[in-house]
Amino acid sequence: MPVATGPMPAAPRQERKRSQDSLIVLNVSGIQFQTWLDTLERYPDTLLGSSERDFFYHPETQQYFFDRDPDIFRHILNFYRTGKLHYPRQECISTLLALFFFFLLLLFSRFLIHPSLLHQIFKQIFCSDLCLIDFSL
Repeated sequence: MPVATGPMPAAPRQERKRSQDSLIVLNVSGIQFQTWLDTLERYPDTLLGSSERDFFYHPETQQYFFDRDPDIFRHILNFYRTGKLHYPRQECISTLLALFFFFLLLLFSRFLIHPSLLHQIFKQIFCSDLCLIDFSL
């Protein structure tokens, strides 16, 4: 049963054009992830969002290679896309946090002086309840 009484309006056209150059490949232990450069640059104070990622670039394959767990990495990439870090209950929190800090440590390095502030940030970022994890020193 249709809800609209008339035809649907035309979809708005975005003027933003993405070139093929802005599509990058992240190779995480042999598993390839593709994303747009501007997705990563939303967080310029992180490994993937800054020029620090160039250290991991291999020109012969035109990929960035990371020797990390690809099953956990997809959650890190989704953080770049959504701003929320989903904690999969079947995964080890220590593994997830280790990968999180590897890719996002630059973003949070300024908060390491204030553990209570870091704890509040983690509670905002993680979808799952992390109140049982004590980030205080």
